[in-house]
Amino acid sequence: MTLARAKLSCIACSVFKSQLDRLRDSGDFDLPVHYFPSELHTRERDLHKRLEIMLRESRARGGRTLLVAGDCHPFIKEQESLPGTCSVGGENCVEMLLGADNYRSLRRQRVLFLAPEWSAEWRDCLYDGLDSAEGGRRELRPGAYSKVVYLDTGSMPVPEATLSDMSRELGLPCEVMEVGPEPLLAAIRGAWQQAEMDLPNWRERSGNWKKSAQALAVDLLTAAVAKAGDLRELGRYIATELRQLTGARVVAVFQCVHVGVHESHMVVGVDPERRRAVVESRAGERLAGIIHSLSGPAELGGSGATDEASDLLQGFPKGRAVVAPLRVGGKDAGSIALLGLADDAPGVARAVQILDLLTSVLAPVFRNSFLYERQEQIIEARTEEICAANEALRTEIEQHKETSAALQSSRERLDVMFQYAPDGYFLCDGGGRIVDCNRAALAMTGRAKPELLESDIDEVFGPSLFQQFERLEGSHAAALSKAVIVAERSVLGAGASDLIAEIRAHPVLIGGDGYFLVSARDVTRRCRAEEELRVRVSQQAVVARLGQQALAGSDLQSVMNEAVKAVAGGLNLEYAKVLELLPGARELLLRAGVGWKPGLVGVATVGADTDSQAGFTLVSRGPVIVKDLLTEHRFSGPSLLLDHRVVSGLSVAIAGKNGPFGVLGAHTTESREFSKHDVNFLESIAAVLAESIALRDAENELSSLNEELEQRVADRTV
Repeated sequence: MTLARAKLSCIACSVFKSQLDRLRDSGDFDLPVHYFPSELHTRERDLHKRLEIMLRESRARGGRTLLVAGDCHPFIKEQESLPGTCSVGGENCVEMLLGADNYRSLRRQRVLFLAPEWSAEWRDCLYDGLDSAEGGRRELRPGAYSKVVYLDTGSMPVPEATLSDMSRELGLPCEVMEVGPEPLLAAIRGAWQQAEMDLPNWRERSGNWKKSAQALAVDLLTAAVAKAGDLRELGRYIATELRQLTGARVVAVFQCVHVGVHESHMVVGVDPERRRAVVESRAGERLAGIIHSLSGPAELGGSGATDEASDLLQGFPKGRAVVAPLRVGGKDAGSIALLGLADDAPGVARAVQILDLLTSVLAPVFRNSFLYERQEQIIEARTEEICAANEALRTEIEQHKETSAALQSSRERLDVMFQYAPDGYFLCDGGGRIVDCNRAALAMTGRAKPELLESDIDEVFGPSLFQQFERLEGSHAAALSKAVIVAERSVLGAGASDLIAEIRAHPVLIGGDGYFLVSARDVTRRCRAEEELRVRVSQQAVVARLGQQALAGSDLQSVMNEAVKAVAGGLNLEYAKVLELLPGARELLLRAGVGWKPGLVGVATVGADTDSQAGFTLVSRGPVIVKDLLTEHRFSGPSLLLDHRVVSGLSVAIAGKNGPFGVLGAHTTESREFSKHDVNFLESIAAVLAESIALRDAENELSSLNEELEQRVADRTV
């Protein structure tokens, strides 16, 4: 079907120009097109004014108007309800370029998209809405994105340098995706058919929104299972799906947190993400509070709204607002706000109906996800309920034989919960012998079940642990009242992973006998993160102390000696060195060092050519990392390193006044992976040395000038 009609004109965002030109060249598209600049999406007032003028001129020419633009302003959504105008709209222009299915799949992978038209000003586009109240620019939330995807539409050469800068600044990998015009053509054809029928888009879709809402309800139940461990991820998913279904400019999802008789509201999902700063403000907290005063989904700020609600909405995106509280069992679990809806009554009414339809699903889904994050309390409460239920079932079995099937079903449910719990569970008898365990416990210990059931709990988590359990013998009467032991132990026999578990013990009664239900949660990542943070803080303190010494005017050799000690201690390795480039630039002298054989410091030299690590560092633009010196192909190991059995190393250049002063190096006899924090630490020490060298040179130069001046004065006096 060729899109060519004399009475059909097109208004499009400039981001689609290259794709529309390709469609025109192929003969699939032959409409007059008037473009507006894509950068106007960050200037709402200018975008509204420009589109209003362009649509007025288009209507004056007669015929129908096809609007090819993403949903970046409520004004675009409003055009769908006007006769003679239809919008080829998606959530944004990226969805229109990729197609809805492909776009949603990539969004779930936390992809950050970059179109060619945005590449030059990518920082302004990315950080829009992230400016702090103090006027500074806030950092992106860690984990918000997994990678950057550049959409190569063919409109310009791929900006490799820009992508490299973006990847380095954000710490994300960058990929280039070629984008053809087919998804955009399919969307235009659908809108063109609607224009031929001269029906507003919203009327055609009005019969389908209930099915879409019902499908979303099913998706939410599925997502609740997949994302139950991450309430924020679930909140973002809900916000994204509701924004696409309702056409709201901004969707915000709040969690209601109860502390005693007080409650607070925390933002767990915003779409688009760049509006988070607005929603997380004090106004957002007040908005969530007002929503909880409502009995159900409703338009906020409409007729009969309080002055407080009307004033509050002034600080949010322009348009109408529909909100809904989320309650389970009469208790507030959260709330949802659809902001910036197009100013048409059917659209607002539909948004209210959608929230009314989904609230019964969203409230328990949201509440369950909230409870999942507090799994320990849930397991304790559920276990207590199940134990009580089992006692009641035993009594009923004696009285009613027909209840045996129900008891069997209850036992199966308990076993499923026990076996598939994410934490490791060990059931120990009164002597500390393991009598049962779940699948997570087997995975954690790396043992087969028969082998594990022949072991004591001390054989898994180290000696003396069961001695702490023995003090709980008198607590079985109040079984599962609380977790009475908390400890962090390494898991023995877990292999090279050095697994660390947080252990809790619960006294329980089974058949009148006392047991201990021991839960073990893997906290290895948290412990390693804490250790890494401790090391980084220590390294920063070392750099600060060295910098103070350099600024205090200490002589250069003393600063170098302290620097190599700081490097060896801060990186926890055997060798550190400062090499000075000698005149002629053919050799480097070992000026200062730690760990080297006696008599080498101040005497030993290494070659300054690129066949050595030090020489290679001098001509490199960044740090040089060696994982295994024996297999290194960029250069060979000098005798200084080979004689000391060095395996891994890290080196950076030390800047001088007219070129590099030398090299700062760190080495170890073990194979080691150096992190970016290790590199930053070594570069910081090298920077302090460079400043100390510059200070020494300046003092020498000043001393020389003073001597010259004194000599001139003496000559004149004579």
